[in-house]
Amino acid sequence: MKKITAIIIAIAICVSFCACGESKESVSSGKNSAAKALFSKVAGNYSFLSGAGGWSTDIELNDDGTFTGTYHDTDIVNGEEYAEQIAYSRFSGKFKKVKKLDKYIYSAELEPLNYETETGSEEIVENATDDEPYKQKYVCTTAYGLEKCETVYFYLKGAPMSGLPEEFISWGYGTVGITGDETKLPVNGFYNVEEQYGFFEME
Repeated sequence: MKKITAIIIAIAICVSFCACGESKESVSSGKNSAAKALFSKVAGNYSFLSGAGGWSTDIELNDDGTFTGTYHDTDIVNGEEYAEQIAYSRFSGKFKKVKKLDKYIYSAELEPLNYETETGSEEIVENATDDEPYKQKYVCTTAYGLEKCETVYFYLKGAPMSGLPEEFISWGYGTVGITGDETKLPVNGFYNVEEQYGFFEME
């Protein structure tokens, strides 16, 4: 009797382990499914800019959630040995933990960015024009628009504008032609929740 009881317990434990394994795999597959569905729709080139001034942050988003990007901002300088100061960065990153919230909205987390050059490094470069040589100061900095970003919301093209944050929409006025009269989002975009910045796909 004891042997039969032990066998039954062993079978029950085995079945329990198998069920747990299937459960974890199912959850994992669900997450991968949401990520694949999202990135297959939103892969492309995105920009964060105001439409005024000489700055922008631009990224190329791949269909696996990874991306590469650049940031640049040029300022004219007076009274220094260089004529222009250029803040710049080249970086890469990845979006993870994708969740589908509804037909048009997904949430994701941003992994810490990897920078090609150490932030804070400086270099003065001498250039030449037809008139006279001039110098530019290059300063490696962090990627404006993604500096404190942890959570993002992806908004798909066609999303009802009435359900989107005004802080996100406002960044599209001078960049992708949003006027405020639209009822649906004209392009894909994503929203940096912590800093309230909006990136839009440049078609």
